[in-house]
Amino acid sequence: MNLVIDIGNSRTKVAIFEHNSLKSVDVFLNDVVSLDWIFDHYPHLKAIVSSTRNIDTKLLKENCLHYQISTPIPITNNYKCTTLGTDRLAGIIGATQLEPNKEILLFDFGTALTVDFYSQKKGYMGGTISPGLQLRFNALHNFTDKLPLVKPEGQIKYAASTTEMAIRSGVILGLVHEIEGYIKYYQQKNPRLAIFFTGGDAFYFVKRTKKTIFAIENLVLIGLNRILEYNVK
Repeated sequence: MNLVIDIGNSRTKVAIFEHNSLKSVDVFLNDVVSLDWIFDHYPHLKAIVSSTRNIDTKLLKENCLHYQISTPIPITNNYKCTTLGTDRLAGIIGATQLEPNKEILLFDFGTALTVDFYSQKKGYMGGTISPGLQLRFNALHNFTDKLPLVKPEGQIKYAASTTEMAIRSGVILGLVHEIEGYIKYYQQKNPRLAIFFTGGDAFYFVKRTKKTIFAIENLVLIGLNRILEYNVK
């Protein structure tokens, strides 16, 4: 059994895997959970910790792998910068676990929208970063004097007849066209492309995209478990 700990900016996910099979996922707010508490409640397991925050490495157990950009991984990484987010790599590795014989295009819908490409022959090739859904709504409200803060729920039209609808339509339709533009670009070059959506807004956009999409909520956790298995072996 493997213990996978993914510490984000506000939440921590704790997953249990049996080899490649995900058995359970618990989600905690960061201010109510600690590494000590996690290790006490899930003792004697091989573990991996990934964190977007600085953590006290003294709290890590002997059989716990601290996943960083320098950690050995089972794919080739062609990214030219050490500031690559480790969650982006973990997501790609999770996708290759599920579709090992295809090129991968991964959309991760979080605070930022990241789009990453994996070539079966060359490995991880990098990708793009742009503002995510809520960040776009917040930017229009915070950096203008009169535009309201709008929620995604509601009517969407190309020719919107109210300011609220115009903002909602502009943000959501803009993202949909952005997503479909990436898909069209990569599919023209890679006919065996597998497309993955993950992250908080993934399922929101799956139903708005006219393509075959794998929407996997725990893709990063699957990738982290694969990295742990690779390093243990």
